[in-house]
Amino acid sequence: MNARTLNLTSLKVEPSARRPVRVAVCGEVNSGKSSVINAMVRQVVTPDLFGQDHRPVFHIRHGSKPHALVNFDTGESELYDRIDRCPDLVHALSCEIVVNAPQLAGLELIEVSLPEDGMIPPPTQTLLANADLLVWTTIASQAWRLSERTLVARMPRSLHQRATLVVTRSDNIKSRDDLRRIHRRLVAETYEFFDDIVFLRAARKLIGASTESDLAFERSGGRELCGVIGEFAGEIAAIPGRLDLPAPRRRPATALPTEPATDPDAAAPHSATLRELREMAGGMNGLLSAGIAHDAGLNRLAGGSGLAESTAALCRDLWARPLAEGGIAVAPEDGPALIEMDGHYLLIQPAADGAGLLFLLCYSGKITRGLARNALLRMTRIWDRRR
Repeated sequence: MNARTLNLTSLKVEPSARRPVRVAVCGEVNSGKSSVINAMVRQVVTPDLFGQDHRPVFHIRHGSKPHALVNFDTGESELYDRIDRCPDLVHALSCEIVVNAPQLAGLELIEVSLPEDGMIPPPTQTLLANADLLVWTTIASQAWRLSERTLVARMPRSLHQRATLVVTRSDNIKSRDDLRRIHRRLVAETYEFFDDIVFLRAARKLIGASTESDLAFERSGGRELCGVIGEFAGEIAAIPGRLDLPAPRRRPATALPTEPATDPDAAAPHSATLRELREMAGGMNGLLSAGIAHDAGLNRLAGGSGLAESTAALCRDLWARPLAEGGIAVAPEDGPALIEMDGHYLLIQPAADGAGLLFLLCYSGKITRGLARNALLRMTRIWDRRR
């Protein structure tokens, strides 16, 4: 397809009562925003543009007929079959890229680069005000600098709900112990802004392989990220009265798009009990994460999967550690163990039969310890009655 010059004022746009869930993929310069988008799309769709002072805003969405519409500062636009066929992105204000990526159905990814001076330009403020979800990218080797915190704190407060922190270039982390250490630090330092943390291994070779390989898609972190965003987008789309696309199936990337949608707990042991506990956890204000940690793994009850898994690992570690080394030892009849943290606290209660540790990770200023303690005791009683 050759480029065609268009006058946007002459284009007739059909009115629509629905729009996709807008996901703002933000971060400082060279923090891995393009890698995040490419990992989710399962192919390289956004150009690098290394060395350029200016980078246009990229909008990426799913469509059956891939193309790219480049909007220039002159008011004109040019249409291409692929974005890399555009010879001049220096003077582009924005680029609308449509790709065949069913896992993005109902979403619009918007790549937004932010300066390191802590100031958000007015046009970017307007763009963020119209976004529904936030994905913030931070580099593993220097994750969550003060300049990043300043920028995120200045964003609309609505974006601090259901926000995701993506740690890019995590394949450079040397060991699993280092990864756990970084994860725990980020949970403690970013909990007031983010509901989930995802580690991304998005080398271009791995992204290229994920186009055809589900294993590469899994290894890159793209599948997990699509699942997290899909879950949050489903919650946004389900808000009554919102003009939006139908809510996507929860965690749509956990299975191939051709597989039928299923209830993840339908075939699980004690599925009815787990659903009851999830409904109870879902009604609690100030709850950051909840779950049941046991030898077979984890039953997540609330919060993002990454945070639930790391909290479960911390619970197991505290339970197995000797008292002299900071461990805990609580009998079921004693009530929950309380671990105070900076800005939040963790409650742990063992099941009566020893089959699991129930936990709640809560914001300190949003729910009292008494209410959280009573809620956890009630949840434990429900779990103890499971069949």
